[in-house]
Amino acid sequence: MRRGIRALLRADLIRLYNKYHDDHGYCPLYVKQSLEDEYKQYHTLKGNGVGTQMYNALMALPTEPQHEREE
Repeated sequence: MRRGIRALLRADLIRLYNKYHDDHGYCPLYVKQSLEDEYKQYHTLKGNGVGTQMYNALMALPTEPQHEREE
């Protein structure tokens, strides 16, 4: 059961990474708050370093799109 839950959490981390890192280039604060909790659960279930790399990359993103930061 743990492996199944970990796989679902990893799949969501990948989805969020693809959406916010690759597609948008920013990650809203409310997503980061949810991501933080999700990552803690993933890490508790002994998630691997790839999930950690995606988490760190998402958390390093700005919280607003580029055009809003320039205004």
